[in-house]
Amino acid sequence: MEGIKETKEALLFGISLAMAIDESTQDGFQWTDILNLIPTLSKFPAALANIEKVPAELNDLDETERLELAQEIEKLDFKSDSSEKIAEQSLRITLEIGKLITIIRENRL
Repeated sequence: MEGIKETKEALLFGISLAMAIDESTQDGFQWTDILNLIPTLSKFPAALANIEKVPAELNDLDETERLELAQEIEKLDFKSDSSEKIAEQSLRITLEIGKLITIIRENRL
């Protein structure tokens, strides 16, 4: 069993990014709304640190881990219908960036 630590970090990053964007666009996006994104973006390196482990964690998900991830998502109060889509896409992007970083790490001279 792999556990879900890395998956959870990537998921929570994607969700927190979605929520920050959601909050920032409530009254139309202003340049000052970028400040809402800084705390979330500062979590990006931690979300990527061991991102290469996420696929194995996802392939090894058991029902308890699935429930744990679902409960994390249910705790959140999205402000708009698009927030969930943003969270899903953020997770996908985080995973793809992780794949790119893994390739770069493997090909260092």
